[in-house]
Amino acid sequence: MFELKKASGQINEGAAVWWNATNGEVSNVTGSGFYPIGVAVKAAGSSDTTCRVRLSGTPVVAAGA
Repeated sequence: MFELKKASGQINEGAAVWWNATNGEVSNVTGSGFYPIGVAVKAAGSSDTTCRVRLSGTPVVAAGA
């Protein structure tokens, strides 16, 4: 598990998370250039700055690539 910088907004436990390489943070929404990296293992509220993530270990390509 890794504690990663989180984008604004809430991420629920069990939600799929995406890595935004441009901003260097995880999010539970996707966009062009976002990479699916794993699952949130603990809920992170809007005011939290990090999110605990279990990485999937699967090679991925960016969304919209």
